[in-house]
Amino acid sequence: KIIQADANFKDSELNSFVEQEAENLIPFPLDEISLDYEILGPNLVDATKSDVLLSGAKTESVDSRQAVIEGVGKQVKVVDIGIHALARAVKSAIPGFEEAYNEKPVALVDVGAVTLTFGVMYHGEIIYQRLQSFGGDTLTQNLCQATGMAYEDAERAKVNNKMPGDAKNEIINPFMIQLAQNIKRNMQLFTSSSSHRDVAAVVLTGGGCLVEGFVDQMTSLLRTDVKCPDIFKKFPNLKSETNQMGCKYMTALGLALRSFEECPI
Repeated sequence: KIIQADANFKDSELNSFVEQEAENLIPFPLDEISLDYEILGPNLVDATKSDVLLSGAKTESVDSRQAVIEGVGKQVKVVDIGIHALARAVKSAIPGFEEAYNEKPVALVDVGAVTLTFGVMYHGEIIYQRLQSFGGDTLTQNLCQATGMAYEDAERAKVNNKMPGDAKNEIINPFMIQLAQNIKRNMQLFTSSSSHRDVAAVVLTGGGCLVEGFVDQMTSLLRTDVKCPDIFKKFPNLKSETNQMGCKYMTALGLALRSFEECPI
């Protein structure tokens, strides 16, 4: 969350202020939380204040991810927030994105297997974030139930767009409608809690976007500008027969970009 702090705070004062704010914002004891913050710059409304990005995650979640990396002999330098890595990738992967949308809020939606990550980017920063349990696995499970296919076969058929002929009307379209409803609901929650009345565009990423005709259907259902960036257009050498679409690697790209941009470590 972006909070406002006195622009004249010394480091020790800012540390104390951030901890106080975290106690009010995070519904868990702080001894269970890993905290960090970054000064974004002067507040646009009040020059005596600085905008500060406060990030927090359960320490056990951080430790478990760190253990995975260290388990293969690597050293962890940074643990990033997924939606912020995604925002970094979006700005890099879509030509002219910042010029076109810097003054307008844009919704970022990452459709994972079991989690839908929704965020809003404004002036290049994430100002809103929400997670919910919904993802591409729902489509796979529905395909299993409708056809009797094994889960692995259904997942393969979904990714390779080789589902039964009647799957579009009976399985895919209901999933698309449900996904669009979830996105609309998240946009309503954002606009009701902010001064913004709408979003200028929706950027869709994640493995759940691989269904054939996904962008066209979501554009029709959401009735707004929908983009689905494919990083393989920028890095064609990464494309392979088994990896045809780069939209599911956007968060990974955002993490990698920390090595090339001025990101605090």
